[in-house]
Amino acid sequence: METIEQNLSRLVKRGKMTEEQKNDALNKVTISLDISMLANCDLVIEAATEDENVKKEIYEKICPILKDNAILATNSSSISLSHFSKQFNTESIPISVSASNSPRAYIVKRGGC
Repeated sequence: METIEQNLSRLVKRGKMTEEQKNDALNKVTISLDISMLANCDLVIEAATEDENVKKEIYEKICPILKDNAILATNSSSISLSHFSKQFNTESIPISVSASNSPRAYIVKRGGC
């Protein structure tokens, strides 16, 4: 949470957002180790290390919890989403988001988590 607050504070300092917007954003962030909280989420972003086994373990735990129309996103840039989506049988929509020099999002046209 400290990193999120620092990043938002930088945006305030640069005039990209107001202090009020920063506080509003921070109030919308919930940090928890209880994965059951993901059950009501519309969007879940996995941001684990670029290790296929770590990501697979995370997906195995969270995919059964996600609601059918949830969007599961990853910030992975080196592991193919289709590789993971074939392994899980859910209606969740996998996407990949990347915040590199040119932010982009890839929507994978495939069912499965």
